[in-house]
Amino acid sequence: MKPELSFRTRMQIHEFITGIGFGLFLAIQGVFFLDRGIDVWQVGLILGVAPAAAAIFEVPLGALADVRGRIFTFRMSLLVRILAGILLLMGNGIAFLITAMVLLGIGMALMSGTIDAWFVEILKSEGKGDEVETHSGIFQATMAAGMVLGSILGGYLPTLAPEIAAISGTDWNILWVTVLVIFHFFLTPFLFKEGEARIVENDETKTVESRFGIVYQTVKNSYWLKNLLLMGFLVGIGLAIIDAYWQPRVLEIDSQFSYSLLGWITAGYFVASIIGPLVVTNAAKALNIDVKVQVMIVPILFSIMIIILSYATSIAGFVSIYLLFILIYSMANPPLFTLLNELVEDEVRATMLSLFSLTFTAGAAMSAFVVSQLIRIMGLQDTWRAVGAILVISFILLAMGARRKSKNPSRPNS
Repeated sequence: MKPELSFRTRMQIHEFITGIGFGLFLAIQGVFFLDRGIDVWQVGLILGVAPAAAAIFEVPLGALADVRGRIFTFRMSLLVRILAGILLLMGNGIAFLITAMVLLGIGMALMSGTIDAWFVEILKSEGKGDEVETHSGIFQATMAAGMVLGSILGGYLPTLAPEIAAISGTDWNILWVTVLVIFHFFLTPFLFKEGEARIVENDETKTVESRFGIVYQTVKNSYWLKNLLLMGFLVGIGLAIIDAYWQPRVLEIDSQFSYSLLGWITAGYFVASIIGPLVVTNAAKALNIDVKVQVMIVPILFSIMIIILSYATSIAGFVSIYLLFILIYSMANPPLFTLLNELVEDEVRATMLSLFSLTFTAGAAMSAFVVSQLIRIMGLQDTWRAVGAILVISFILLAMGARRKSKNPSRPNS
């Protein structure tokens, strides 16, 4: 009899498959819509629909996962994403494509907080609650590895794949993403063979509506949860201003820069995302750094890198600083995830993870609206410097407040 794969290995398979799918899509997402005859200005509108839909449904569907079960809700997310993929392949008009992206956003909202909450509960049930940060870093790195592979394959697939019937060019990326999601759906009984981590009681105290009241009281009574939600909002602002404008900045530095190499820089983004969680996890263990200290320090470094990046005037310098920025950003995720899970009870874990994701998305959305106006007035580099400085000051003030709280708590330091 063949030995069974361990829980960690099966989770890594899940993360790797998810990462490949994301990479295949991200490699061609803008070009795909242009190939469908969409105007350039409409591409941003269509791409913005998915995160907007995800933000609207994030918390209610996170609560659904707490009530109906994590694995059930995750499988529902896969079904919705399969439907979105089919619509993307079939649709040409903007209304059709927007509908597909709305479904994709709902699918992402359904997925948010499900498997993350599930694996935490599995570890806790096995008496391994102290290993959450280690496992989180490993799983995040595995997903990033899948994204690297997916983005590289996604860059070559449109030109290497043959033209068959109505499938050609970037259609192949969408087709293979959809096939991969179907495969993932049928693989879930094997990947999550432990089943739901707990029995969900079906009484009036376990309704979706009741989750909101519990979450509200939990956040209200926890200094650290309020801090984490605010930090998620601020980090969302910082990441969005770099994500949206790093390619235009590269072209400002060198207008002759090869567009084909932008794909390899994107692959470097994911490589940095692999290294970051491993660095912070191992450094924290070796130096015995408390998770709350990590949560306070890393965002300050993240904000400083935005300012440094604004001064880069060569391609080599810019790319090096940009990848270091991404590495530091990815270092924030394991301690944030660990602390968030330490502060939240199992019954509302998925709801709280969805709420945190919502605050992050809200920060990114606000950044997209406000920063575009600042860039029009101040220019890109000065805007990066101004926003970076505001974030540095904000995170330092949060760290100072947290330090005072730990020295003189007015209530238990939860």
